[in-house]
Amino acid sequence: MNEPIKIRARMKGDSAEIRLLIPHPMESGQRKNASGQLIPARFIQTLTVDVAGRRVVDAQLSGSVSRDPYFVFRVEKVGAGDTVTVRWQDNTGETGEGSAPIL
Repeated sequence: MNEPIKIRARMKGDSAEIRLLIPHPMESGQRKNASGQLIPARFIQTLTVDVAGRRVVDAQLSGSVSRDPYFVFRVEKVGAGDTVTVRWQDNTGETGEGSAPIL
């Protein structure tokens, strides 16, 4: 994938709200193309999020997640300036990574 992960992380009170938009086709393997052939499955299987070196999300995904998945979650015990690092791997072995500071 050539598009970067979009990460927005902002402090809200004593926790951070982290928003992720991951550009990915997320094909389940059940749709057909215009000529009636099945489109091969291609979906994110693992997603990890670390904040300041601490793992806060360790997720296993499937083909049931929509294209370009969007996630929002809150993390406690972090601070402005801490780095959010996101990594994913799909069922074809492709990977993606991105990072951004908490503002």
